[in-house]
Amino acid sequence: TEPLRDTRDRLALACEVFDGEAQPQALIRLGLNAIGDPLSALARRSVAETTTFNLN
Repeated sequence: TEPLRDTRDRLALACEVFDGEAQPQALIRLGLNAIGDPLSALARRSVAETTTFNLN
């Protein structure tokens, strides 16, 4: 996911994609890079750092 930090981008998605009914918080890109394109250099965190479990 890529966080939508820019308020303007978040509002544009909310209005144009979700008809103002939702506020997107992240953008998920699916698919492969074009042949020869480098992989993105985003930092990755472990599952333990990003996930909580409620066993109740």
